[in-house]
Amino acid sequence: SLKEFYQKLNLPYNKNLNIEVLKRSTTNRILLLKINDKEFKGTDIYNLLSLRSTDFTIELLGDNLKIIMKGYGHGVGMSQYGALGMAKKGYTYQEILKHYYSNTEIKKLKLLFLFILKEFQKAFVWAEEL
Repeated sequence: SLKEFYQKLNLPYNKNLNIEVLKRSTTNRILLLKINDKEFKGTDIYNLLSLRSTDFTIELLGDNLKIIMKGYGHGVGMSQYGALGMAKKGYTYQEILKHYYSNTEIKKLKLLFLFILKEFQKAFVWAEEL
């Protein structure tokens, strides 16, 4: 209901609902919108209303609301459903990660950890010598 909507957004009740989308991403997800003169991030509405997507429209129908969502998530990063589908088709985790995060490099961190540990040990020995 409209009353519940306002409560979840911490807005005073107003039978006149005015929603204006101020900014959308290149994938049509709401980045910024105004509801009765108060600005919200799309992700704020996504979280406050427990929506499944930030690509949504809100329509007032009497004292009720109709919220239509397209897709899932906030449009940043990896689709869990898409990744699962790729895994079921036999793709490796490296191929799946490279699909969603192009221009990245997957590395093992063991050598980095050992380097940090060695540097820490040097600093510890240096501190003991003081």
